Amino acid sequence: MGCKRRRPHDYSSTEIPEFFWEPGIVGGYREPGISVKESLVSIFELHNETLNIWTHLGALAFFLGYMCSTSSSLNLYSDVTLRPLLFMFLSSCLYSTTSVLAHTFNSMNELSQHVGFMIDYYGICVYAFVTAISNLSYAFPDSWRSTRVEQSFIVASFLSTLLAISLACKSRFPKFGLVCKLMRLLPFVLSYVISMSPLLYRVTMEYDAKDGTVHYYRHFIDAVFTFGFYSSHFPELAFPGYFNVYFHSHQIFHVFVALGTYFKLRGLMADYESGHTFIEIPNCTLLVSLAALTKALVTLYYIWTMRSVKKGKQSSLDHHHGYCNGNGNAHDSMAYNGVKKVN
Repeated sequence: MGCKRRRPHDYSSTEIPEFFWEPGIVGGYREPGISVKESLVSIFELHNETLNIWTHLGALAFFLGYMCSTSSSLNLYSDVTLRPLLFMFLSSCLYSTTSVLAHTFNSMNELSQHVGFMIDYYGICVYAFVTAISNLSYAFPDSWRSTRVEQSFIVASFLSTLLAISLACKSRFPKFGLVCKLMRLLPFVLSYVISMSPLLYRVTMEYDAKDGTVHYYRHFIDAVFTFGFYSSHFPELAFPGYFNVYFHSHQIFHVFVALGTYFKLRGLMADYESGHTFIEIPNCTLLVSLAALTKALVTLYYIWTMRSVKKGKQSSLDHHHGYCNGNGNAHDSMAYNGVKKVN
């Protein structure tokens, strides 16, 4: 007698390869080895990635709408003094898009999972560098102007984001563990501290409710929750099985990331409109383009390296032990090699 094919969103962690596991998430996984088409269809199905996808799809729609709304009141697309702000909007859309892609296609196979999140890291690092550019242009502390801090700020931000993308991509290779997690987390923290240091100084030393600092203050409060949920995997680690599909830490992390970006954009516009001293960055477009290209080349290098490592090994999960196909025949059991996933 044939058996009914499993839906692609009701697998437990004991039924899937180890490299698909998420800490504290014991169910709600999609069927391993689904196709591109099935991955796209799964956006509209309920599983443990659904809200990861939709939180950043929603953020993408919001940032696009916010950018269009802002352009109706400010000459966003042609005013050179607003170019860094335009890049902030575009990079916000970029990291939202790369996140959606990573979470949509990460159940196809091990290679697609790693490549997807490498592209996700690329979007984050481009956004981080653009953040530094915009902070220098609109929000730099008056007491830091014409100092070595100003002169070295862009270089330090570029190098920190380059380090972050390199180590984050490299962390996809070793077996999951504390070192791997730290390789991914600490460079992003360093990049964040460098790029946001002007705003932290203004919030603590030059607070003024009439300019953007009130929004930056909200951003830093938001950042505490963002880091906390990402690093702790709360509540799913504390209550395994209860947050497989709804309200696990990565979904909450996405919401706080988008909210923090919103506060950052509000602060930049408030500084611009309040007349806070503007620092023009020569060749801003070229600088951002070169930074984005450099990080793209680094990402492509690690993608190519990952592809070479996986070549000759299992590159597709077309069959999986434990479920039946449409004709009622059980798929053959296969061995899986990989690493546990941490977004």
